[in-house]
Amino acid sequence: MLACAITCQRQVNSRHWATSSTIESMPTPQSFLPHSAKSCTITDQQPSQHTMPTLKQIQCSIELGPSNTKLTEYGARYSDGHVESFIAVPDTDLAFTIHLTSQGYIAPGLAFFVYIDGEYQCNRNRTNLRLPGTGVQPSEYETEFRLRQKEEKTSLGTFVARDWTFVKLDTGLWLCCLGVVLR
Repeated sequence: MLACAITCQRQVNSRHWATSSTIESMPTPQSFLPHSAKSCTITDQQPSQHTMPTLKQIQCSIELGPSNTKLTEYGARYSDGHVESFIAVPDTDLAFTIHLTSQGYIAPGLAFFVYIDGEYQCNRNRTNLRLPGTGVQPSEYETEFRLRQKEEKTSLGTFVARDWTFVKLDTGLWLCCLGVVLR
């Protein structure tokens, strides 16, 4: 089974940018360990495309609200089995989803894990995927997931879901407090 981890990290600098997502391909789900948030600096960059980059037949996009408007990504950086890109933080509180699709056959099973700020949020699995061939429909070897919430297990064994939202940043207050700390 192939496992992919989607790590959303909110690292905000003075230009109000945030790390949006990374896609990492790993041989098995057991090999995944959450990574600590990485710092980043964004320079003046033009959008490289309107959605998140594709990596190894997997497309990831962060989409806003009920209209599922895809956010523009900036500064995509690729390495072996890993891509990182950035999005602008919206000015208002908005719910968002992570939309994952695979194109073509990848493996007999796929597992997706979501971490935000290094904290586990949810996962989805798809098993028994078939090799393409005569009489095999694309839905039998391709996947589509729309992830929208953190899932927490309660002490009773049930799950509570909490929708993901972008929250408006109050950077003026943060900069003021930072100035006090530096003195």
